[in-house]
Amino acid sequence: MPAFFIVKAKAVIIKNEQILLIEYSEKNCFHYNLPGGKVEIGETIDEALQRELEEEASVYISIGNIICVYEYTPHKHIEGHASDIPTIQIILEAHLKENQIPKLPQSPDKFQTAVKWVPLADLDTIVLYPNLKSQIKQYYKQKQVIELAQDFKFPNQKSLET
Repeated sequence: MPAFFIVKAKAVIIKNEQILLIEYSEKNCFHYNLPGGKVEIGETIDEALQRELEEEASVYISIGNIICVYEYTPHKHIEGHASDIPTIQIILEAHLKENQIPKLPQSPDKFQTAVKWVPLADLDTIVLYPNLKSQIKQYYKQKQVIELAQDFKFPNQKSLET
C-alpha cells in the first residue's frame, strides 16, 4: 500500500502580544485556525505558505524557522475525525511585511468569517484547530525554533533520489 498523506504549511504571526488567526463558522460554532494550508504539487513549503496567506488574509509575509511539526493521524482517534487522510502540518514563524494589514479576502472560503488578531492572553478561551496553544505559548516565551533545511538551497548537494 503506497504511503499517502497531506503536507500543510501554517504560520504563527505574533505582533503586539497578539496572534493572527483565521476565524471560521461551521455547524453554528466558531473556531480558529492558524493561517496557511496545503502544499500543492510543484510548490515549496515557503511558496505554499505565502500563497495561502495571500488567499486567506490578503497579506505578504516573510517566513522564518519551524516552530513545531503537527501530525494528524485519523486512525488513532477514538471519536469522529475531520478527515481520513493523515496530515503533517509544518508550523512556521512568520512576520508581516511592511505596511501589510490582514483582512478578509474578496472571495474567502465559504466557512471563513474573519481574520483576527487574538491576544495571546486569550488563547485558552478560544477553540483552535489543531490545538497547538501550548506550543504557541512556549514558542512565544522561549523563541525556540528548528531550521527549515531545503535541498535546493545547498548548491553543492547532489540528489540521491532516482
